[in-house]
Amino acid sequence: MRWLGTPVGVLDYAPPISLLGASEGATRVEDVLGRMEPGRSVTEGVGTTKRMP
Repeated sequence: MRWLGTPVGVLDYAPPISLLGASEGATRVEDVLGRMEPGRSVTEGVGTTKRMP
């Protein structure tokens, strides 16, 4: 849960918790969470792509 309060680069360095009050922000956070699966980068489709271990 610490992740919610940590700035995230693909969210323009905003902490995810700060975006959850608006539907557009919540959608962005959901998109990042959907990318957080083994072997997939959270930055895919957003610029530099690096594989997560």
